[in-house]
Amino acid sequence: MLIAGCIASGCRKNPNPVWQAEARSPDGVVVARARSLQGSERGNAYAATSVYLLRGSKDSVEVLDFDNSYGAMWLEMKWLTARHLEVSYGPTTSRDILSIDFQAVKVADVEISLRRGRAGSPR
Repeated sequence: MLIAGCIASGCRKNPNPVWQAEARSPDGVVVARARSLQGSERGNAYAATSVYLLRGSKDSVEVLDFDNSYGAMWLEMKWLTARHLEVSYGPTTSRDILSIDFQAVKVADVEISLRRGRAGSPR
Protein backbone atom coordinates (compact mmCIF):
# COMPACT_ATOMS: atom_id res chain seq x y z
CA MET A 1 0.00 0.00 0.00
CA LEU A 2 2.82 2.40 0.85
CA ILE A 3 4.46 1.87 -2.53
CA ALA A 4 1.14 2.30 -4.36
CA GLY A 5 0.50 5.53 -2.45
CA CYS A 6 3.95 6.82 -3.27
CA ILE A 7 3.52 6.01 -6.98
CA ALA A 8 0.11 7.68 -7.07
CA SER A 9 1.40 10.85 -5.46
CA GLY A 10 4.54 10.85 -7.61
CA CYS A 11 6.80 10.76 -4.51
CA ARG A 12 7.21 14.52 -4.92
CA LYS A 13 7.86 17.24 -2.43
CA ASN A 14 6.62 20.73 -3.20
CA PRO A 15 9.39 23.20 -3.98
CA ASN A 16 10.47 25.23 -0.99
CA PRO A 17 11.31 28.92 -1.34
CA VAL A 18 14.82 29.49 0.00
CA TRP A 19 15.37 33.13 -0.96
CA GLN A 20 13.39 36.07 -2.31
CA ALA A 21 13.90 39.75 -3.06
CA GLU A 22 12.00 42.67 -4.52
CA ALA A 23 12.98 45.89 -6.33
CA ARG A 24 10.48 48.63 -7.19
CA SER A 25 11.04 50.84 -10.23
CA PRO A 26 11.91 54.49 -9.43
CA ASP A 27 8.38 55.63 -10.39
CA GLY A 28 6.83 52.79 -8.35
CA VAL A 29 4.85 51.40 -11.30
CA VAL A 30 6.70 48.10 -11.84
CA VAL A 31 8.00 45.64 -9.26
CA ALA A 32 10.70 43.08 -9.99
CA ARG A 33 10.52 39.99 -7.79
CA ALA A 34 13.07 37.20 -7.59
CA ARG A 35 12.86 33.93 -5.75
CA SER A 36 14.83 30.74 -5.47
CA LEU A 37 13.06 27.42 -5.08
CA GLN A 38 14.50 24.09 -4.07
CA GLY A 39 12.70 20.83 -4.49
CA SER A 40 13.29 17.16 -4.76
CA GLU A 41 11.80 14.16 -6.41
CA ARG A 42 12.95 10.64 -5.98
CA GLY A 43 16.41 10.63 -7.57
CA ASN A 44 16.09 14.16 -8.94
CA ALA A 45 16.78 17.23 -6.77
CA TYR A 46 16.67 20.68 -8.33
CA ALA A 47 17.08 24.37 -7.59
CA ALA A 48 15.89 27.27 -9.72
CA THR A 49 15.88 31.04 -9.41
CA SER A 50 13.35 33.15 -11.33
CA VAL A 51 12.71 36.87 -11.83
CA TYR A 52 9.21 38.22 -12.49
CA LEU A 53 7.80 41.66 -13.33
CA LEU A 54 4.53 42.85 -11.82
CA ARG A 55 2.55 45.92 -12.80
CA GLY A 56 -0.41 46.85 -10.61
CA SER A 57 -2.94 44.06 -10.20
CA LYS A 58 -1.98 42.31 -13.45
CA ASP A 59 -0.46 38.83 -13.43
CA SER A 60 3.29 38.57 -13.02
CA VAL A 61 5.42 37.90 -16.09
CA GLU A 62 8.53 35.73 -15.87
CA VAL A 63 11.56 37.45 -17.42
CA LEU A 64 14.47 35.26 -16.24
CA ASP A 65 14.90 31.67 -15.14
CA PHE A 66 18.16 30.17 -13.89
CA ASP A 67 18.99 26.54 -13.18
CA ASN A 68 21.25 26.47 -10.13
CA SER A 69 20.85 22.79 -9.29
CA TYR A 70 24.63 22.30 -9.31
CA GLY A 71 25.61 25.02 -6.88
CA ALA A 72 24.64 28.28 -5.29
CA MET A 73 24.23 31.65 -6.94
CA TRP A 74 23.85 35.31 -6.07
CA LEU A 75 21.49 37.73 -7.81
CA GLU A 76 20.99 41.48 -7.57
CA MET A 77 18.27 43.58 -9.24
CA LYS A 78 18.79 47.29 -9.88
CA TRP A 79 16.59 49.73 -11.79
CA LEU A 80 18.78 51.93 -14.02
CA THR A 81 15.72 53.97 -15.07
CA ALA A 82 11.97 53.60 -14.57
CA ARG A 83 11.90 51.29 -17.62
CA HIS A 84 15.26 49.50 -17.49
CA LEU A 85 15.98 46.69 -15.03
CA GLU A 86 19.52 45.35 -14.71
CA VAL A 87 19.96 41.91 -13.18
CA SER A 88 23.45 40.95 -12.04
CA TYR A 89 24.14 37.32 -11.19
CA GLY A 90 26.88 34.78 -10.73
CA PRO A 91 27.99 31.65 -8.93
CA THR A 92 28.80 31.85 -5.22
CA THR A 93 32.04 29.87 -5.63
CA SER A 94 34.16 28.97 -8.65
CA ARG A 95 32.84 25.38 -8.45
CA ASP A 96 29.15 26.32 -8.70
CA ILE A 97 27.52 25.71 -12.07
CA LEU A 98 24.48 27.65 -13.22
CA SER A 99 22.74 28.20 -16.51
CA ILE A 100 20.13 30.54 -17.94
CA ASP A 101 17.05 28.59 -19.02
CA PHE A 102 15.00 31.60 -20.12
CA GLN A 103 15.68 35.30 -20.69
CA ALA A 104 13.33 38.03 -21.91
CA VAL A 105 15.03 41.22 -23.07
CA LYS A 106 11.90 43.38 -23.16
CA VAL A 107 8.43 43.01 -21.67
CA ALA A 108 5.91 45.69 -22.65
CA ASP A 109 7.95 48.87 -22.18
CA VAL A 110 10.51 47.48 -19.70
CA GLU A 111 14.00 46.48 -20.89
CA ILE A 112 15.83 43.77 -18.97
CA SER A 113 19.62 43.56 -19.16
CA LEU A 114 21.73 40.80 -17.69
CA ARG A 115 25.21 41.11 -16.27
CA ARG A 116 27.27 38.15 -15.14
CA GLY A 117 29.56 38.72 -12.17
CA ARG A 118 32.36 36.70 -10.70
CA ALA A 119 32.19 34.01 -8.04
CA GLY A 120 31.84 35.19 -4.49
CA SER A 121 30.11 38.50 -5.19
CA PRO A 122 27.44 39.37 -2.62
CA ARG A 123 23.82 38.62 -3.29
